[in-house]
Order: sequence, then structure tokens, then C-alpha cells
Amino acid sequence: MRALLIEPHGTTRALLQSVLSESGCTAVEVTATFAAAQSALANQKPDLIVSTWSGPDGNALDLLETVRSFPDARAGTPFVVLTQERQMQVILSTADLGPDAVLLQPVSSWQLQKRVHSVTARYQALLPLWRLWGDPEIETAQNALQTILKAAPQFRNAALRLYGHLLERAGHWEAALAHYDAILAEHAKPWASLGKARTLLALDRLDEAQAVVTALTDAHPRFLDAWEVQALIAERLGDREAAAAAFQQIVTQASINRVRLQHALPILLAAGDHETAWRALQRLQTHRIPRNAEDKMLIVEAMAETGRWDEAKALVAELGKWTKSPLELAIFHFAQFRLAHRQGLAEEATDALRLALHYACDSAIPDPLPEWFSRLLLAGLSDETLRSDALRLLKRLRELLRDHTTRQHLAAQLRNAGYGQLWDDVERQLAESAKKLVLQGVSYAQTNDWPAAIQAMAKAVETLPGSPAVHFNLALAFLRARAHGVIPAEVAQEQAKRAARTLRRLDPNYPGLQKLETLLAPQQENP
Repeated sequence: MRALLIEPHGTTRALLQSVLSESGCTAVEVTATFAAAQSALANQKPDLIVSTWSGPDGNALDLLETVRSFPDARAGTPFVVLTQERQMQVILSTADLGPDAVLLQPVSSWQLQKRVHSVTARYQALLPLWRLWGDPEIETAQNALQTILKAAPQFRNAALRLYGHLLERAGHWEAALAHYDAILAEHAKPWASLGKARTLLALDRLDEAQAVVTALTDAHPRFLDAWEVQALIAERLGDREAAAAAFQQIVTQASINRVRLQHALPILLAAGDHETAWRALQRLQTHRIPRNAEDKMLIVEAMAETGRWDEAKALVAELGKWTKSPLELAIFHFAQFRLAHRQGLAEEATDALRLALHYACDSAIPDPLPEWFSRLLLAGLSDETLRSDALRLLKRLRELLRDHTTRQHLAAQLRNAGYGQLWDDVERQLAESAKKLVLQGVSYAQTNDWPAAIQAMAKAVETLPGSPAVHFNLALAFLRARAHGVIPAEVAQEQAKRAARTLRRLDPNYPGLQKLETLLAPQQENP
């Protein structure tokens, strides 16, 4: 077993390394900083990570975030945090997909050994589910869950929790809701309530989601993930003050990681809560060095909103020196725009905004969409001289965004700002283009020209990848091509399954989805 140890103090580091070796770790890589640990993660696959909570260049949150964002089974790598703060132990212990164990220092050798053995045993037991993390196949996940519950009943809660996350990642929202309701019917598990709130949010059942998460934060005020979901629900409802109040709870209780900062800062600033925004910013600067252009842009905004002009200008100048990609250039010019706009420099702000829109259109659109991207779009739509540039970006966003929740959120933001009709117009234009390609594919199918039919359907997917209808038709085309023997059965089945999984993520209630999944079930004959 290979371990990665992060501990800045030499004596403690040597002791912990010795304990890990005695615990069965055949190789222990030690680092004194989180930056070195990030580099180590890029070059190796440890079986266990043991980290101090705080170090000279940050805290364990961002390292944990890196691990949990891996697209494969590495996301479940056992992660043990050592801290001297009892409050932090409580907060981290309740975190959703947080550390596997949080131990108070000083920690005895037997305590650490016992916890290492328990978290690694749990990971090994749950490995059949973790292996599906990158591409959840729900039927396989159901079988894996049943196997785990029979073979390792002591890890029942952990298995049910992970299975819920897999349902969410696959877009099986109704199944996820039923899963969490079944768990809550037996016992009031906070993590199941949180999963239910997230699922209701994805299903756009906002009032129900708000009721669930409000009860959760009332009962567990240190459950920071619940406060974050509450903020997202409030923002979707257009209540920025309530969203800011929820983020205040996070900022005042604990250090804030990059993802939460990207959610929190714009909301706090828009609500006029400059004090909490600046406090969040100071937490970021105290605990970690900003590692990308988005971080720096958020800091520029906070500095500008709180009147720290000279610092903001210096950071914008620094940002401009190393931006290279279209996305980074879009961030740089948007930061320039925010600063100029705040200072009342209208002409300079318009020029910067025009360039930001230009580079954003040429960039690889992140999905899910960062908060600043939608603010850039709204700023462009509000300027009549830049409306055409903003509409071009809007069309590209609608073409490329595949995440159902992201598209819902962006549409809600546009409607709240009075631009709902523009969104509907773009939807209609793209739908017409995709419809023509689908009809072309149907025409080819009627003449049994299945390769041409599939190519037309695939072009429809490229035109409108966020449309459930085009994925549905693509899946059917592959199934019929399989039935006619023009494509190897295994290839056609896999491609049809992939289209069906995308369809479920886009719209779990799409008419015909259940029939399609029935056709894809192993016991069914070819259609």
C-alpha cells in the first residue's frame, strides 16, 4: 500500500511516516507543503492520503477537492485529516464527500493505525461502486450495491451514500429521490436529507428543496454543505439576500475552498455584503495561493467592490502578463471590465467587455458553467452596443452546455434579468436546425441507409448537444442499425447506451426514455 503524507514539521513527519510504515504502507511519500502534494498526485496514485489540516501554503481543503474531483475510482482514495481544532473536526466530519476520517492531534500511534486500517478496508469494500464513478452504469451499480451489502454489511451506510451520489451523477433524479426517501423513512440521516435537497433542486422542485435543507441547517448548523445548497436554492429563487446569508454561515465557520469561493463571492458582492466578501477573500489569501485566473478575477472583484483600487489594478496587471488561452484572456478582460465599471470609466469598461465576450466565444466553454461566465453574458446583454456579441455567446452556450442543471440555472438567471425571450429564441433556432438533421436521418433510415442516418443524427447532437430529443433519436438509430446487422452488435449497443445515459442526465422525465431503457436491457430482443 502506497501512502502520501503531508506534514510541515520534520519531527512529526518522521513519526507519522514510521507509524504508516508499521500500518502496512510499503511506500510513504512525504511532503511538507500542499503544492508538493498536488504535484505528487499528478505523478502517482496513492492508496492512502494522510494530511495535516493546515500548512505554510494552505489547508487540506483544496487537496481534498482535487482528489474527489478525479474522474475515476481515485476519487474515493482514503483521506485522513489531522487537526488541532475541535470545531474543525466537527465541520470536516460532517462534510459531504469529505475526509474519510478526522483525528485530533496529538494522535497516538494505535489511533492512527486503527483508523488507517478502517478507512482502507471501507474503500476496498466499496471499490465496485467507486470504479463506476467516471461513467455510472446504474444497472451495474445496483448489482455492485447488493454485492457490497451482502459481503460487507458493516459498510451499509457508506455504500448507500455512495450509490446515491452515483444516481445523481448519472442524472437518475427520480431514482435518487426514491433512494433518499427510503433511507430517511428508516432513519434521519443528515447526508440523505442533503442528497434529497440536491435532487429536488435538480428536479426544479425548489420549495420542497428549501423546506428540506432549512430543516437540515436548523438541526445541524455546522453542516456547511447544507448551507451551500441552501444558498444555491435561494439564488435560483432570485433571493440574493438569503443566498448571501447562507454563505455568511460558511465564511464565519470555516476556511473556504476554491469552489465555494467561486459560488460565494459574486453572491455576497451582489447583495452588498462587502464585509463578509472581504473576509472570505482574506481566508483564501491566508490559506492558499490563488492557482488560476478565475481565482485572481474573483479577488479583483472583491478588491474593486471594497475600494482597494491600487491592489486591484496591480493584480489585473499581473493577470495580463501570463494569460494565454482564450478562456484566460476572457477572464482577464472581464476583470478589467469589472474594475473599470466600478470606477465609472464607461468607455474603458465597454472596450474591455467587448474583448471579454470575443474571447469567451472562442474559448472552450466550461461545463458546468462558472458563475462569472453568466455574469459576463448578462453584462453584455445589458449593453445595447454589445448585444450582438452577447447573443453570439448565448447561442454558443446553449449549443454546448450538456449539464441539465447548469442550463436550468442559466435560463433562470436570464429570466430573472428580463432576457427570457432571448433564451427562448435561441432555443427555437437551434431546435429547428437539429430538427432538420433529425428528419434527414429519418429519411435515410426509411431507405435502410443506417450509416447515413447515424451520421445525420450525430450531426444533430453536435448542433444541439443539450437537446434530449436528438440523443433519443441517435440511440434509436443505433438500435435499429444493430437490428439490421449493419453495425457490430456490441458497438451499436454501447453507443445506444451512451446516448441513453446522456438523455437521462439531460431530462430524466423525457417521454420514451423508459421504453428506450427497456430496449437496452439485456433480456430484450432486438427492436
